[in-house]
Amino acid sequence: MRTLAMLATLMLLAIPAHAYDITDLERDMRAQIEKMMKEVGDVTLAQEATFEGGASGMSGMKATTYVKGERWRSDAVMSGSKQSANIEVTTLYDGTDMWSVMMGMKQKLPTGAVGQGGPTSLWNEFPDDAKVLGEESVGGRAAWKVQYDAPKGSPRGQGATTTWVDKTTFMPIQIETKASGKPVRMVMSDFRKVKGYDVAHLTEMFTGGDKTMTMKIVKLETNKGIPDDLFDPAKLAGGEGMDMNAMMKKAMEMQKQMEKGKGNE
Repeated sequence: MRTLAMLATLMLLAIPAHAYDITDLERDMRAQIEKMMKEVGDVTLAQEATFEGGASGMSGMKATTYVKGERWRSDAVMSGSKQSANIEVTTLYDGTDMWSVMMGMKQKLPTGAVGQGGPTSLWNEFPDDAKVLGEESVGGRAAWKVQYDAPKGSPRGQGATTTWVDKTTFMPIQIETKASGKPVRMVMSDFRKVKGYDVAHLTEMFTGGDKTMTMKIVKLETNKGIPDDLFDPAKLAGGEGMDMNAMMKKAMEMQKQMEKGKGNE
């Protein structure tokens, strides 16, 4: 009997333990984010960003983002250098579709746009080829290391991409990918408690080794009574459809203003 018991124990030890895979990670991400959204409630946050290098012609951004359940909205103002014109951009997810208003024109964005599924599915679904490679520490925080091949145009990168998912928050804390053939790294840090949850208040982007963006949360409030009208696309200002001629004209005017601003430096 003793021999049989020992054999049974050895057989159990020989059976490989279930490895934590991408299915487990996506399940836990959704559960954690849904729990956080429910307990934290409505969120209003103000962000400020600076862009370095000048490739886009924009030097900074100020944005206010509102989150209420599955719905969210971001009102941003992109600023140029000196005399160049500012660009106002509103992005809205109404729980079903995503909308954008830029240069006075409103359009419904195609399926798969950034955040198309709302806050609770912004990071809980990876491409089919995603794999959990194991655990790794980033900035002193334990994380799951996930690797996948992001399709062209994906908001999560282009081509081979690695994302580190924080084991506590189940949100990304580092992403490495490529854009226009250059390596890009995005790092989230400066974690602060919001109703008991860690929230990254600083996001930095590095392109080819140089810092190209710094974005900070400068103010975060919860349960401020966000009105439902704020998420109604019918109430967004701007003409329906994308008038390419008007956009080109507006872009040319902005380009002239930026060149004028550079000439006065």
